[in-house]
Amino acid sequence: MEIREIKYGSKEYEESVELRNKILRIPLGHFLDINNLQKEESDIHIVAIDNGKIVGILILTPIEDSILKMRQVAVANELQGRGVGSSLVEFAEKIAREQKVSKIILDARSSALDFYLRKGYKVVGDEYIDEHINIPHYKMEKFLK
Repeated sequence: MEIREIKYGSKEYEESVELRNKILRIPLGHFLDINNLQKEESDIHIVAIDNGKIVGILILTPIEDSILKMRQVAVANELQGRGVGSSLVEFAEKIAREQKVSKIILDARSSALDFYLRKGYKVVGDEYIDEHINIPHYKMEKFLK
């Protein structure tokens, strides 16, 4: 399995959008909006590739000079629980450190809370309902060393 960055708008990017829709949106009756996708041009797109196929995606969005927001983390159903998500997060944190980022923030679905806790992220605040997809989330953060 290969973990690496891809370019916005590339064929691999389009494949990653399909995976995000399949894992994160379609089960909730939603699709990624073209207007939201256009805002991703300056984001860092990290993928897991297995046998030439994108099986995982993670996006880092710059918030401030020293803060990135991790979002849209998705792993193909058949590979969940096999370390793909961990590899994506570790690669993302490596990139963040190289860019001298001091903190990564994220909004975790409650179903993913334990995963992020195991990766060293801390809950910041109470559970809330995401107004766009109507499911429970937690704001989380991790200070990088």
